[in-house]
Amino acid sequence: MKGILRIPGRTGGNFVRVAVWLVVACLWLAAVDVAVALAAPHRVVVGVVRDGASPLAEEVLTRVREEFALLTGDEWEVVWKSPDSFSAHWDVRQAGAALDAALADPETDVVFSLGILPTQAATFGERRLGKPVVGGPFIDEESLRLPYDMNRSTRRNLTYIVIPGRVNRDLTSFKDIAPFDTLTVLVDAAYATGLTAFDDVVVRYERLLGIRVRVIPVTDDVDAALAALGDGVQAVYLTPLMRLADEARDRLVRGLADRRIPSFSFIGQPDVERGILAGRSSFSGTHLARRIALNLRDILAGASPNDLPVILPEEERLYINMVTAREIGFSPKYETLLTADLIGVEQAAPGGRQLGLEDAMRIAASENLDLAVKDAEVAGAEQDRLLARSTLLPQVGASIDYMQMDQDRAVASRGLYPWDVTTAGVSLTQMLFDDAAIARFRAAGRGLEAERLARESVRLDVMHTAGRRYLGYLSAEALLHIERENYRLICDNLEMARVRRSAGVSGPEEVYRWEAAQAESKARTIARRADVRSALTALNQALNRPTDAQWVTSPVSAAEARRALFGVEASLIGGTLEQIERISAEAEALAASRPAVAALDSLVEAQGLVLAQKRRTRWVPTLSASAGYAHQVDKHQAGAVIVQDPDPSEDAWTVNLKASLPLFAGGALTHDARRAEAELERLDATRRRLIQLAGQQARTVVSNMTRSYPNMELTALAADRARRNLEVIRDKYARGAVSILDLLDAQNQSRVQEQAAVIAIYAYLGDVLDFQRSVGWFELDRTPEQKRDFLARLGVGPKE
Repeated sequence: MKGILRIPGRTGGNFVRVAVWLVVACLWLAAVDVAVALAAPHRVVVGVVRDGASPLAEEVLTRVREEFALLTGDEWEVVWKSPDSFSAHWDVRQAGAALDAALADPETDVVFSLGILPTQAATFGERRLGKPVVGGPFIDEESLRLPYDMNRSTRRNLTYIVIPGRVNRDLTSFKDIAPFDTLTVLVDAAYATGLTAFDDVVVRYERLLGIRVRVIPVTDDVDAALAALGDGVQAVYLTPLMRLADEARDRLVRGLADRRIPSFSFIGQPDVERGILAGRSSFSGTHLARRIALNLRDILAGASPNDLPVILPEEERLYINMVTAREIGFSPKYETLLTADLIGVEQAAPGGRQLGLEDAMRIAASENLDLAVKDAEVAGAEQDRLLARSTLLPQVGASIDYMQMDQDRAVASRGLYPWDVTTAGVSLTQMLFDDAAIARFRAAGRGLEAERLARESVRLDVMHTAGRRYLGYLSAEALLHIERENYRLICDNLEMARVRRSAGVSGPEEVYRWEAAQAESKARTIARRADVRSALTALNQALNRPTDAQWVTSPVSAAEARRALFGVEASLIGGTLEQIERISAEAEALAASRPAVAALDSLVEAQGLVLAQKRRTRWVPTLSASAGYAHQVDKHQAGAVIVQDPDPSEDAWTVNLKASLPLFAGGALTHDARRAEAELERLDATRRRLIQLAGQQARTVVSNMTRSYPNMELTALAADRARRNLEVIRDKYARGAVSILDLLDAQNQSRVQEQAAVIAIYAYLGDVLDFQRSVGWFELDRTPEQKRDFLARLGVGPKE
């Protein structure tokens, strides 16, 4: 039979065929098992050894598990095993037993010491570590003299985390910001009694810092710890109080604040956010969890614990809670505020309120003192107009006259002249026609209109100034932020250089170079902070606020800046030469009618009225009418002092009608007219010059916008590329692939480009404000219909 396997000279072909098929089937099943085995994740058991029950340790473990999952994905199926036998129950005497239980556990592949006590048991002594042990960080590795060399653990099958000089830097920073002679340290009772050479550590820091250290052991009883503080506590340093739950930790923080005690936390940022006065980088942060997860992954992948780095660089960041500082009456040093991360600044600044660009402009438009001055000038012009009008209205007067003469003369006159006499009278005058008075009244009306328009021009100037100063303040704050971030990056690089030096990768010159760069950056930061204060003072002056008034502001992004003009993308307005010319022409036309020009139009018209009157003075008479009445109230004759009753015949009345015409005044009339004509020419020339300058300014501003907008886009691109380049160079520097000069150059370039990008954003926004001021109105003053009409004249519309 064809196609069937046959063995020549043999019988039983069916048996052979069955045997072959069985072999094939077995091979297929074995291949399937291998494929399934290869596809299935590796199951590993991580034995977690603890000091005891600890909410903070649980938080660290959660982060480690999350980081491990991110690093490995589905590569391993990890079981995190932590029975009660793996816990020291906060007893140093049980720490070794807990560690031994994990090492002896047949399921456990690698031991993760989540507590300080088991890690100490693994580090010191004669215990043989039959399995890899990954330890967490010690509180103070320098004082305990941990066994490592060249950034590697010298204890077989053990690796751990070393943060060089953490406590030393904490206490140095604490003493710098809040000087003290006696420091109270809150430390877990198990660590105070169980850590090797703990008392020697205390003595070391007393000598190093020239202080007295008082240690208070803490369990989970916060009330007992607060009671143990007593009176006269100068400063409190919190070590990791691992047993405290969130509620207990909050009560401890509140108790320290109520006692107005400056405090500093080893845990760092989380405790500062909770209410501790100050702290440095987070002890339980992502970088620590990621390093532990990396160590576990590398060991499970076959790496030796003694080949893993033990030094963990940390960010040189100082955090200060400004709300706590205000509550305890503490004022940080100015230099500290420049480089520290300030938490709760908004709550700590009484009266601080949100302020945007439009808010600043509106406040200035209603409260700036320049407007108060101009309002007084407008009020004065209104009174000038009313004063001019008053001469056109009836003038009513009353008088009383008392006359007394020498008594001898009165006697000698034999009654002809009284000794004294009292007379009362009333008068009425009405201007019938006075060309000069009428011209003055009409000119005063035009003058009032000019003052009102000038006031509007001042309002626009005030709004423009406030807007510009607000942008200047935002720019100064942004530049300060960049410099502070650069300072922190230098501190991180300095820490990296110290790690490289301790690992023998580099010499002391790199540390010195970064220390010099740190000092330079600090000086720049101080200068930037001074710029912020100056910008804030200028802004408050424009808003007529106290010079120390604080504001809560938000930086403007490039995306927001692109739509700063009427909410339209800038690229749609000036994208072509035709559009640019159209904008320039429209701006020039609007500039010719802005309030300052209109005010001069009114002054020219007023002066024209005055000149016309001066020219017809010789030919137009002045007409007026008047009437008067006088009544003799009382009269005495001399001699016997005879009192006579008033005699009605002595009363008098008058009526007067007057017309006058100046014929010759020594040339004064001609000179007065010529002077008025010269003033009119001056005003008209000033008006034409203003229109010319306004048009030129409008076109210049449009030209500036066509430059600042592309510059904003290009500098943003340059900043992004410089930032990416810095990330690459930093990674290479950490691996020793590039020199410190390359990193310094990359970091300086990144800082410069970041600053240029910020400056470009606010320069463009400033040009937008200049454009609106040049055309005589601001967007916030206009209705949606007016904005759409303006955009329609430019040939664009708002983007839906």
